[in-house]
Amino acid sequence: MDYMTFCTFSFPGLAIIMATLSVLLIEDDSGDALLARMALEEQTYTSSLTTRTTGREALDFLTTASSCGHPVDLVLLDGSLSDCSGLDILKAIRSIPYLENLPVVMLTGSSSPALKTAFMDHGASRVIEKSGDFDQLVASLAHLPDECLQKTAEHQEHVF
Repeated sequence: MDYMTFCTFSFPGLAIIMATLSVLLIEDDSGDALLARMALEEQTYTSSLTTRTTGREALDFLTTASSCGHPVDLVLLDGSLSDCSGLDILKAIRSIPYLENLPVVMLTGSSSPALKTAFMDHGASRVIEKSGDFDQLVASLAHLPDECLQKTAEHQEHVF
């Protein structure tokens, strides 16, 4: 039995707490990027954070990182980028077979239920409304979908 499997069965939840998430933040607003970075630093899990400011840069990074054996565990994606919409990037991610199950959390400044529904209909794991409230963002990121952390635990299992 490998180390991660031992932790998973012997101490439920420990493997997830020990996991390190590799997070890609796609955000073109420096203030929102800083807020997201600070909110991630407040989490009980550790994370490595890479930031890209355009959709094209983000897609290039995702495909390169995955092909080099350093996959991203979670994407935090701004719903409205300067070069394209977050929905377009979400659709592009979902169209790449080896990224189709990658957890993508949409960050949006819009309170539009129709937009949030569109994000979810196209495969978003969660939609978080950007309010500028740091504590609210920390709370939202603390409750990321379980599949985000589970994918990390599965990835880490191959390391040990």
